[in-house]
Amino acid sequence: MPLYEMIILCRIGETQAIANLIKGLVYSIYQEGGVIRQVYNLGDRISDKNYRSKDSMNNTVIRYLCVEFDANPDTKKVAEKVARNNSESVQVFTHKLKENDYYKKIVDNESWKQYVVNSDTDSSEFKDEMINLLAKDKIDMGDHFENVFDKVKNKLI
Repeated sequence: MPLYEMIILCRIGETQAIANLIKGLVYSIYQEGGVIRQVYNLGDRISDKNYRSKDSMNNTVIRYLCVEFDANPDTKKVAEKVARNNSESVQVFTHKLKENDYYKKIVDNESWKQYVVNSDTDSSEFKDEMINLLAKDKIDMGDHFENVFDKVKNKLI
């Protein structure tokens, strides 16, 4: 299944309404056989254009949500439809991610910086090898970053 990233532009409203949007989206993806990798808030931003919501209100402050999920193309269409039909969303963008880009993003986070690579190994080379190995094995690091990192590191050394 391909990996997709869905960016949802939402109006600023009640947190319960945003939670219902996310619940409905996650439920529809699971029902269609997809797997959610991450859901996170990218923050609130002032937009340079007015977005009109379904209740005909203009919104200049927009909340950005990101959902990363594995799904087939039909499931992606269902998820887009659910996100677009919700009254909180004003615009939805979905694009396909490459596995290497996904793992690079994971490895680039703060957790990577706490590990020290041997001085005889170039850290950027080691990091690139680790990203390739992760993508090849399709290991989802998630909450078990340290355990998975040690396994991968042992394979490389």
